Amino acid sequence: MFATLIVIISAIMLMTFKLGGHLTFFYNVPSLVIVLVPALIAPFLMGSKHDVLNAWTALFNRESLVNCKNPKQYIAMFDAMGKTAMMMGWFGVVSGAVSVGSNVEPSEFPKVVGPIFAVLILTLLYGVMVKIFCHFACLHFSSVDYDSRSTQTLNKQDEQVSQQISLL
Repeated sequence: MFATLIVIISAIMLMTFKLGGHLTFFYNVPSLVIVLVPALIAPFLMGSKHDVLNAWTALFNRESLVNCKNPKQYIAMFDAMGKTAMMMGWFGVVSGAVSVGSNVEPSEFPKVVGPIFAVLILTLLYGVMVKIFCHFACLHFSSVDYDSRSTQTLNKQDEQVSQQISLL
């Protein structure tokens, strides 16, 4: 179920990027580094390397999800990752705006403001994308009834969610 949601969200994002212009407009390595590196480090501050790897495994492996010992810790890890990504996205916007404001000559400002602000906003876009991913990961872990931990229960819950989605 989680993988299906990620594929759907990714397809929507790619269509949006394609409609908004060339895909290379949405690719900026420094912006990715500003957002992704701290966001990927955040879960390691909340648990051990083993816990983080188990959380990532449980996202895509049904048996790991059933045998999950501490789902609240996994939810907290992905929540921290999403919040860190959003904070770093805003940090990129603010620091980029300060940099632009202090380094662009007044006569050049009207010519360069468009491209500069397009790149400046990419950090926020990347932060939002990571936050959406983490939000779905948290929903994935919180939707499981851990009192009746069985694969049949998980499959039944997936069917119920699919039926609710089809009604929309």
